[in-house]
Amino acid sequence: LATSVVHAQTQVGSQQDKIAIEVQSAETNVSKTVFIKKLKDLFPNQFNFLSENDFQLSNAHHYPDDERIRYDLSFHKTVDGKEAYGSVTFVGTNLEIESFYYEPHKK
Repeated sequence: LATSVVHAQTQVGSQQDKIAIEVQSAETNVSKTVFIKKLKDLFPNQFNFLSENDFQLSNAHHYPDDERIRYDLSFHKTVDGKEAYGSVTFVGTNLEIESFYYEPHKK
């Protein structure tokens, strides 16, 4: 059985074992649209089936030993009865991808 799940992670240590510190929204002035554009620029034509309303942006956070701010963008959509979902974590001022997960809908 073949699968089309894509998962990439660039961090060396596991951030899952660390406590995330939420950043006040006044300290971050990056809109959801910026993250969506960045994702679609990195993966041209891959996410054209998603609208801005399909995306959710979680509160920004950082870790005690790493002050770089992280932003979690996720999406979920049903297309022709098939579910597609994914998430991406952007980190730092350059909004580099720290982790990426995508399970496309099956045609």
